Amino acid sequence: MATSSLNEVQILEHAIARPAPGSFTSVADAMGFGQRSAEFSEFTSGLRGLSSKYLNGKLNYREQNPDAWQQFFDEACKLFPFVTQYADAWPINAYMQSRLERTKYEYRISAKVKHRSRHQARMQPYTHTRNTSSCLESIQSGRVDKNNHSGLAVSPVTTNGNQIQSPVSGTQTHQSGTNSNLVSNFIMDNSQNTGTKLLGATQDVTEFLRTVHPNLENLTRMFLQAGVVDAECVQALAEMPDSEKNAFLRETLELNPFQVHAVRVALAKRIKDILPDFRQILSLTYAINVGIANHSQRRT
Repeated sequence: MATSSLNEVQILEHAIARPAPGSFTSVADAMGFGQRSAEFSEFTSGLRGLSSKYLNGKLNYREQNPDAWQQFFDEACKLFPFVTQYADAWPINAYMQSRLERTKYEYRISAKVKHRSRHQARMQPYTHTRNTSSCLESIQSGRVDKNNHSGLAVSPVTTNGNQIQSPVSGTQTHQSGTNSNLVSNFIMDNSQNTGTKLLGATQDVTEFLRTVHPNLENLTRMFLQAGVVDAECVQALAEMPDSEKNAFLRETLELNPFQVHAVRVALAKRIKDILPDFRQILSLTYAINVGIANHSQRRT
């Protein structure tokens, strides 16, 4: 239930009117809360709980059943009466529109990854591969799936990337002070193999963070703990809609504004690097059209 302090919160006058689409980058800021305020966290946590009861996470805001949405909206207003002080209780719509776009996108990508994993299993029946479908699930939950990644040795990380030391199992051996060794020991597969098999997929995360300017390799553990554990996850993050990408970097990873900008530049470059040069496509298309035209003229 919502706390009395949350429902007694005073709404800033400039935040009451519904903001124009695209005029804000953070629902928390538009509501007059801080990005990390306890009130905003409680509000969004309550909305997520209600949405799992009434809404379909595989559909976006516009595709929801109208009756189910109305039930959700009414319950949200009952749970958080303070939100009715805003024009048309706009924060509910604003947050859930962003939230549902994210969950729909994650379901879609997860389905593609599962299909690719099944195809790879048929092509390579004797090769052990990590279940990469957990990538987006772990991003969504903000944690690494312990069922798929046993033997984790994780230290808490502060916002600036500094690690807080914690005890590590004696069965894991690595040299202190070298991030690559820490990463290579982060994921151990103990499931169905005889002995322990080291998986180096997380090195992809380190390599990506090294491409960020300035180098943000020291944030590797923060990304791993949030569920970005391999190249598949980095690519999924790069392909997220801008609003979801910003929310993940700011709210889940709690990066500062400069870090968010630096990571976004690196992600954009990653997308650009995998796309074919558009000018080459135009040139090839032009050459094909010219060839077809010349061939037609010779025939006539």
